[in-house]
Amino acid sequence: MIKIFYIISFLMIFTFFYTNSFAETKPDCSKYSTKTYLGLLDKIRCKKGLPVEERIKPKKFGDLNPLRSKNKSGEISQKKIIPCHELSTKNFVDLIAKLKCEKKFGYK
Repeated sequence: MIKIFYIISFLMIFTFFYTNSFAETKPDCSKYSTKTYLGLLDKIRCKKGLPVEERIKPKKFGDLNPLRSKNKSGEISQKKIIPCHELSTKNFVDLIAKLKCEKKFGYK
């Protein structure tokens, strides 16, 4: 009988002094616009508690090209800028680039 009294008193003391409380946190779904179809889908997913993918808006149309080379991290690699003296005149593209470079910087 005394063991039951000790167990009940321990449980009561433990429940009264247990200070951690858990509150349900809801995500802020007001940041999703309902003007577009994708925004509406994002808002519905947010209200259901599902993860919403953040979309990156392309800065220019060239970013949407699927054939463009990308780095290992998935970012679009930038063109390498070649100095004027390394451009050859064997192909048409390099010839035009060398002429533009010479015109721009005044090299001969």
